[in-house]
Amino acid sequence: MSSAKLNGSVCSAHVSKPHEANRPPQVLPFQSILFCSFFVYFFFSFSVWWFFFVFFSFSHSERRKK
Repeated sequence: MSSAKLNGSVCSAHVSKPHEANRPPQVLPFQSILFCSFFVYFFFSFSVWWFFFVFFSFSHSERRKK
């Protein structure tokens, strides 16, 4: 009985709201997840390349001192 009432209320609430109002909350998390994943990928690749650059330059300078 309670499950049927809950299902009916959800259906009525879904029908009463227009699709334009329901669309932005669904699109926004996808864009934020995509942007966060891109930012993490860019930051990770940049940090890895910066680490390799610093490591090789440091080893090269140490070799040059000897």
